[in-house]
Amino acid sequence: MRKGIRKILAAFFSLLAIVMLVYVGGYRLVILPLKDIYHCYIENAWTLKRLFIDVIKIFFSATVGGGLWCLFDIIAGFFRDDD
Repeated sequence: MRKGIRKILAAFFSLLAIVMLVYVGGYRLVILPLKDIYHCYIENAWTLKRLFIDVIKIFFSATVGGGLWCLFDIIAGFFRDDD
């Protein structure tokens, strides 16, 4: 594969890793559960199951986001130059 295409693919997968980290780890697993907790509090619709699931999502957000970042960074590593 040509050197230019390899660099573009490596940059693309590195950027995709950051986007997935922010979207999944930040938005889907932190912001949305916090909004859900807030709305349940405002509407007085607390359930222990719902609160537990939201707290678990927030707790594991860094692990899931970091895992996705690592996965896409490993994929990008296949396209990086060795020099």
